[in-house]
Amino acid sequence: MPLISVSRPMTLVKGAPWSVGVCMQIANSEPGHFVWVIATYECVEDLDHPGQIADQSNATNIAESNRALLEQAASAKFDEKGVDPKEGTQEGQPILRLHSYDLPG
Repeated sequence: MPLISVSRPMTLVKGAPWSVGVCMQIANSEPGHFVWVIATYECVEDLDHPGQIADQSNATNIAESNRALLEQAASAKFDEKGVDPKEGTQEGQPILRLHSYDLPG
C-alpha cells in the first residue's frame, strides 16, 4: 500500500548526523495511519541542490525543493518493504528511513 503526502512541512531531525523528516499517510487507511519518513543526511546530499551546501541550515529547503522525489521514493520503499520495527517511532508513528540508495536511479 503506498504512502500519500499530507502537506506537512519538512522538519530538521537533529542528531549526529542530522536528517530531514516528513509525515506521510498510509493510503486508504481508515482512520488515517501515518509514517514518519526520515531522509538521512547522505540522502539529502544526493538530492539536486545547485548553489546550496547540504548542511543543517539548508537541509529542509533542499528536501522541500525535492519533496516529490522523496515522497515517491518513500512510497515505493514502503509499498515494497513496509517499515522496520527496529527503526523505532517518532511522535508515536513508525519510522521509514530513506537512504541514498532508495532514490530512483
